Amino acid sequence: MEDGCGWSNSVRLASAGGVRASFGQLTCETAVALALWLEHEVQPLAMELLGQKVASVQSLGSYACRNIRGSPVWRHVRSQHATANAVDIKGFTLADGRQIGVRSHWKSEGAEGRFLREAHARACRYFRAALGPDYNAAHRDHFHLDRGTWSRCR
Repeated sequence: MEDGCGWSNSVRLASAGGVRASFGQLTCETAVALALWLEHEVQPLAMELLGQKVASVQSLGSYACRNIRGSPVWRHVRSQHATANAVDIKGFTLADGRQIGVRSHWKSEGAEGRFLREAHARACRYFRAALGPDYNAAHRDHFHLDRGTWSRCR
């Protein structure tokens, strides 16, 4: 790995749990966590709260050679994205085409908001870090999920 960036033994993920989830390079550990979360948490939750399945994930990507954003303390430290160990998700598209976005629905008291908040909370079972809009302004529009060394679910 050059400059703390790169990956080894990565995979590309096209779908998991019946959900189209286009992610480029991902560590195997992160891909498995994502697949388990989508199948065992997101899909049942969507059926329960929204009455239909999730068809696809709206991705903001996985691998990116960059430092942690949104914190003056950690801005000189490589992000888990720099080793393909993280994903960013901005929302979900349901089977009927309806879009549930983190930016637009996170604070909603309706089913969409409840779905996002519960899906985010349940991500902590699979990822060491599950950051969302309540963490900081840099995450106001997406979920950051990673399998790094630090544990933080907010």
